[in-house]
Amino acid sequence: MIKVVIAGHKKDLSKVIDTLHQKKVLHIVEHKRGQLDIGNPLREGEEISFLLLQIRGLISMLGIKRMAPKKELKFLNVKETKKDITKLFAVVQKRVDELAKIKTMLDSKKKQITILEKLSFYKGNLEALREIKSLAFFIGEVKDSAALEQEINNITAGYHLETNKGKSKDFLILAAEKTAENKISSILPKFSFRPEPLDIIAEFKGMPEDILIRIRPEFEKLQKRHESIEAFLNTLRSRLSSSLPLQENYLTKLTEKTEAPLRMAVTQNTFLVSGWLPQKNKDDTIKVLNAATKGRIAIEDASFDEHERVPVKLNNPALIRPFEFFLDLYALPNHHEIDPTVFIFLGFPIFFGMMLGDIGYGLVSLTLFLVLMKLIPQMKSLLKVMILSALSTIVFGFVFGEFFGAEELFGHEIPYLIHRTHDIQTMLVISVLIGVLHIVIGLLIGFYNELHHHGLLKAINAKLGWIVLLAGAGILLNELAFKVVMIPNGMIIGGALASLSIVMLFLGEGVRGMIELPGIFGNILSYARLMALGVASAGLAAVINDISMPMFRGGIIGIIAGTIILLLGHLINFVLGLIGPFLHSLRLQYVEFFTKFYEGGGTRYVPFGTK
Repeated sequence: MIKVVIAGHKKDLSKVIDTLHQKKVLHIVEHKRGQLDIGNPLREGEEISFLLLQIRGLISMLGIKRMAPKKELKFLNVKETKKDITKLFAVVQKRVDELAKIKTMLDSKKKQITILEKLSFYKGNLEALREIKSLAFFIGEVKDSAALEQEINNITAGYHLETNKGKSKDFLILAAEKTAENKISSILPKFSFRPEPLDIIAEFKGMPEDILIRIRPEFEKLQKRHESIEAFLNTLRSRLSSSLPLQENYLTKLTEKTEAPLRMAVTQNTFLVSGWLPQKNKDDTIKVLNAATKGRIAIEDASFDEHERVPVKLNNPALIRPFEFFLDLYALPNHHEIDPTVFIFLGFPIFFGMMLGDIGYGLVSLTLFLVLMKLIPQMKSLLKVMILSALSTIVFGFVFGEFFGAEELFGHEIPYLIHRTHDIQTMLVISVLIGVLHIVIGLLIGFYNELHHHGLLKAINAKLGWIVLLAGAGILLNELAFKVVMIPNGMIIGGALASLSIVMLFLGEGVRGMIELPGIFGNILSYARLMALGVASAGLAAVINDISMPMFRGGIIGIIAGTIILLLGHLINFVLGLIGPFLHSLRLQYVEFFTKFYEGGGTRYVPFGTK
C-alpha cells in the first residue's frame, strides 16, 4: 500500500472524481480545513441528495425491506426520475397521513361503540347522566349487582339502579343521593367495580341505541376507506419493492461522487487529493487519470509517518473470509502485522467442536445455521463460521462417540476414539497440549512481526524467550512428575533453559516480562476449558437421558413426562452448548492467542467508489 498525492487544475476536478470513482482503488484521506480550504459539492449534488431523501422517505412510508441488491443500475436520469418521484412522494405522503388520521378516528369510534353497546339497555338520554348535578352517578361493570344492591339498601333508599346482566359481570347505571356518594364509593371495590370512561362519548346526546344506529355506518365507511388506502399502498409496495432500493443504492454511490470535493483541498484554481492505493494499481491509475485530463495532472508518492494509520486490505480465500468477522469485532491488524484470519479459521471451529462434541447437537446446529442464513442474509459471515463449527462438532461427536449424550444408537454402541467422561485425564492433557501449540504459534507470529518492526535481537528476546521458557518448564515438569520421555540430564537442561529464558525476557521486555512470567502458565491452563465444558455438556446430556428414558415405560403419563423432560432438557443443554463454546472459543482467540502477537488498530481499506 502506497500513499499518493494527486494535484490538478480545478476544471478537471469532475473528470478526476469520475475516473477515481470508476477505478475504485484510491482510499481517500480526508483533508482537514487549514491553510487550504475544502471543496464544495459538485453542482448536481443538491438535486441528487434531495432525490435520495425522497426515495428513502418512500421506502420508509411504504415499508419496503432493504435486501442486498442482486443487480445494480447502470444509469439513472436524475431530472426525469426527480419529477416522477416528487409526484409519487406527494401522493404517498398524502395517503399515509390520511391513513394515520383514519386509524386514530377508527380507534376512537371503536371505543365509543364499545361503551355505547354496553349502555344500549339504558332507554334514557345520555345527557341526563351528565347534567343532573344533584345526583351521584356510578356507571361501569361489577361482579354481582344483586349483592351490591342489598348493600346500597343498607346505606340509602334514595337511589335508582339499572343493570344489564352478563355471563361473568353485570353492567350497571346507579344514580344516588349526593349525601351517600362516599359510602357507596367505599363498598364498590368489594364487587370489583370498574368505571367506564364516559368522557369518550361526551359529544353525544340522546339514547345510546339511536346514537349507535348513527355512528356504526360512519365506522364502516372509515373502515372501507382505510382498506382502500392500504390496498393502494400495498400495490405500490409490490410495484416499487425492487426498483426503489436499486435507485437508492445508485444515488448513494452518486452522492459519494458529488460530495467528494468536501474531502479534498482546493485553491482558487487547483485541487489536491491524497490517499492510499495498492502498489500494483499505481501505474494503471496514473495512465487513466492522464487520459481523462489530457495529461493535466500530477501524481506523486507521498511520505508518511511510521505511526500513521495505513489502511489495510485483507485478502483471504472465500472459505476463510467469513472469519474476518472476528477481526471487525475486535480490531483490524495494522499495516505491519500478519493478518491472523487464517489462524482463527483453524482454531475457532476446532475449539467449538471439541467443547460441544456431539453428533446430534452438531446436526441440529448445522440445520439451524443453514436455515438462519436463508432468513438473515446480513449475518451470513457469522453464520458461515458457525456452519463450519457445527461440522466440527459432528466430527468430534464421532471422536467421542456421542449422540445427544447417548453412547448407543438403535441398540448398537457408537464407536469412539476417546471417552471424554471416562478419560478425563487424557482430555486434560490433550487440551493443555493444544494450548501450548496455540500459544507457541502466536509467539512465532509475534516473532515475525517484531523481526520486521524492531529487528532480530528484539524479536528473539521478546518472543522466542517465551518459547524457551515453555520448553524449559516442560522438561522440568517431565522430570519431576510425568517421566514420559527419558532426557539425559533433564533437570540441568530444563533449569538452564528456564534461566536463559528469564534473562532473554528481561532484555526483550524489561520488568513487564518479569511480571508476566506466571501469566503464560495461566494462559495455557485456560485451555483446560476445552475439556471442562465438553465433560459438563456430555454429563448433563447423560443425566437428561437417564432421567427421561425410564419414564417411557410408565404408560401414557410416563411417555408424556419423559418426552417433555427429554426435549426441554436437551433444548436447554443445546442452547448452553452453543453459547458456552462460542464465548470460550472467542476468549481463547482474543485473550490467550492475540495477546502474544497482536496490536491491531488498523483501518479498513475502503476505496472511493465502493460504498
